[in-house]
This record gives sequence, C-alpha cells and structure tokens, in this order.
Amino acid sequence: IDLTTPLASINSGPNSLTNSTSASFTFSANPPPAGSITGYECNLDNAGWASCSSPKAYASLSQGNHNFEVRSIDNNNNRSSASSQTWIIDTTAPTLSINSNPTSLNNSTSASFIFSATDSGGGAVGSYACKVDSGSYSACSSPISYSSLAQGSHTFYVTATDNAGNTSSAQTYTWTTDLTAPTITISANPNSVTNSTSASFSFSASDTGGGAVAGYQCSIDGAAYASCT
Repeated sequence: IDLTTPLASINSGPNSLTNSTSASFTFSANPPPAGSITGYECNLDNAGWASCSSPKAYASLSQGNHNFEVRSIDNNNNRSSASSQTWIIDTTAPTLSINSNPTSLNNSTSASFIFSATDSGGGAVGSYACKVDSGSYSACSSPISYSSLAQGSHTFYVTATDNAGNTSSAQTYTWTTDLTAPTITISANPNSVTNSTSASFSFSASDTGGGAVAGYQCSIDGAAYASCT
C-alpha cells in the first residue's frame, strides 16, 4: 500500500519581473519509498492541468501577472501537491518627460534639466541615462546640470529604464548658447561742431552668435541708458 505523495519542486524559472514574453521551467520530484515518478502535470494561469515534462517552455505570453504550477505523479497514481511560481511580464517602456530646461536662446554656459518618468507595465522606473550633444550616455538622476558649454547649438538627451529592462525612447531638448555681443554701427550723426541745438542719430546692429538684435539702449552725456530706436 503506497499512500505517500511524491514531492515536486521547481528548480528554475523566470525572474519575478521580466520583459520576456517567454518562460521556461525545470522541475523534479523525489520518488516515494514504495514507488517511482512516472510523470508530471503542469498548469499555467489556471488553464487546466496537462501532462508535461521538464523543462517546460511557454512562448507568446501576454503582459501582466502569471502563475505556473507543477505536480508529480508516481506509479501508484498518487499526485503531489502543487509547487507554484508567480511572475510579472512587463513589456511597456516608461513614459518620460523633461519638466524643466533652459530657455531656447540664452547667454549662459550652464544648463540644468529636471525630468521624470512613470511606468505602467507592472514594474517601476529603475534608472536614467543622459548625454549632451554627441557624448555618450551615462547614468544620471534629476536634476542634472552641465557647465562650461561652448557657444552654439546644444541638444540634451535622456532615457528611462524600468526594473524589467524596458528602455524608453529618448526625450530631447535643443537650445542655443550665444556668447557674442551684437556689432553696432552709428550710420548718421550731427557734425562734430554745429550751431544746432538738435541732434539726430541713425544706428544699426548685427548679431553673429546665433540670436538676433532684440533692441537698443541710448545714453547722452552720461545719463542712464534707456530704450531707443
């Protein structure tokens, strides 16, 4: 008389959180004293028990929570209690946003960025990677600042990776650092000696630093500068 149920054990399976839609399990059982193991039955996501063998592989699994169960059968038709493993498949990349950035045109050689991300796939955002221009991505956190930037156009890149290994597409921001003052020319003015109590001036300027002339300020005889045209 053999009333001893064989004990089934799961030896290996997927990580508890993964972005793989495939899963493979290996399992084994210790035969009871009066019998031997003749087979196994597997059950994925309560779809029903079916005969199986180790290793057991599954493919094309959907995103979300999954549960695998296995039980062993001995030659006296005793079935073990089920051993089980649960895991989460997350195939959704984080949603990433740049929340704060420098103005699109400025004269600062420094730039600071604030960014954040959310993950709806069942995991959490695990890390960020940043770079400026043609540099290499490196681990970063928010906020991040850069200094000693050269004059010209710059682009900031940031990606987010969740704990399942899904990486977002890069979010980018482009701005221009303009360190060159405009070149101004007085094109018309009164004679150096005159008997007129009025004076008229014409002037113009050009900018080569990447921006444009935004306005003028004028001063006469050491008075405070004021907007003028």
